[in-house]
Amino acid sequence: MNSFLAVALCVASVVIGQVALRYGLLQIGEISLKYGNLFSEAGKVLSNIYVLIGLFMGLLFGVFWLAVVSRIPLGIANSFMASSYVIILFVSWLVFKEAITPFKLLGIVLISIGVYLVSMSPAK
Repeated sequence: MNSFLAVALCVASVVIGQVALRYGLLQIGEISLKYGNLFSEAGKVLSNIYVLIGLFMGLLFGVFWLAVVSRIPLGIANSFMASSYVIILFVSWLVFKEAITPFKLLGIVLISIGVYLVSMSPAK
């Protein structure tokens, strides 16, 4: 597997996982972390297929991430992972109808510029 594919799989697993978790948790509702409710809350969460998909995607991310950081300097690899913020913003807008504000757009532009600049720097 080449390095670009490994990074792309990391980004895809993060995006899919986060969207699946959000979708599942919207079905469940707000989660309480009070001591007396932990087991009942865990049961609700772990019985939702979308939450399970999200958790599985997190596991896949971990596997892909091992391949990435074994090949690419960590600073560069993490910079490419920032592209997941850009993708998640637009997927959240499409799927969940979350607002995209001017400040969010500015943030996305700055993140994109940063990823580009890091990708242009020579790897050592």
